[in-house]
Amino acid sequence: MFLGTKVAEVEIANFQVKRFVESIGNATTILPADAGSLADVDIRAGQGTFATFSDRTTNAAEQVPFNNVLVVDVNTTGSFLSQIRAGWLSDFDVAENSFLTVETWLRTDDAPFNVRLQLEQSPAVNRRVFREDLSVTNQWTKHEFTVTTRQASTAGELKFEAIFGRSLGRLEIGGMQIFDHGTIPDLTQHLPQGTQNYSQRSADSDWRWEAQQNLLENRRSELQVNVTNLAGAPISGATVNIDQIEHSYGFGNILKTEFISDIAGGQASDPASQRHAAIASRLFNTITIANGIRWVPWTQSRARGIDTPCKWSTKAKRLNESIFHAEPSTTI
Repeated sequence: MFLGTKVAEVEIANFQVKRFVESIGNATTILPADAGSLADVDIRAGQGTFATFSDRTTNAAEQVPFNNVLVVDVNTTGSFLSQIRAGWLSDFDVAENSFLTVETWLRTDDAPFNVRLQLEQSPAVNRRVFREDLSVTNQWTKHEFTVTTRQASTAGELKFEAIFGRSLGRLEIGGMQIFDHGTIPDLTQHLPQGTQNYSQRSADSDWRWEAQQNLLENRRSELQVNVTNLAGAPISGATVNIDQIEHSYGFGNILKTEFISDIAGGQASDPASQRHAAIASRLFNTITIANGIRWVPWTQSRARGIDTPCKWSTKAKRLNESIFHAEPSTTI
């Protein structure tokens, strides 16, 4: 009976996968069709200051499956990448855990032309669904990506952008579209589950004792303490208390900016974030603030919450020194 139940669970999971795969061909398009015309472009950042935006129609010789082309002539590079970009907003609601296909065609008269494609959901702390940096050539090339949404979005909240603030010349964009294939089935509710996923997982397994001995051997060493009086004579029977106040090596992890800042959608006041920050403060003496103090946000967007995480880092430990590395890591 037990085996029959497990076989049935696997068959249900197979059915869920088959039904989802079959639905891929019936995807919903969530951007306007052939959205290369100026009227369909929702975001034209840098227009007039750094670039001019226009549109044209394709000809038969180009042999591409779309008619409208967005033309961007960049005459001045921006101070940072996202100062010049084109963007399209979705026309439909998108469910959490939806499987999407993102497509666009790119070409340039000024190869190589560097472009960043990205898909974002808003509002969301971890809003970026995907990002890809490309070098565009003078031939029409189709770029296709598959992604999974992190949360539900209403119409207008899902945003597809082409970002190109670092290259000069002409970029042409066409055939952009997002296909929503529906929600990926959660197979965990169908497949057999178990906690003993390997034979030596139990707390009293033999290997754990050997591993603990290795830890004691490699992470400890003998310490000799000589207690003397002011004259240098040994003091017999003295009581000595020793507190370790720092590691002899850096030991840390990455901490997301929003966990320690309420600025720009941060969640520092949430119980889960407070627990996350407390664990980081207790266990680590080095913190890498994820994207918090890269060069562009450091110089351009201090108000987005960069100062707050840095101040938290220096106060989170008993040490006063704070060193910021280029990645950046923050030693505290």
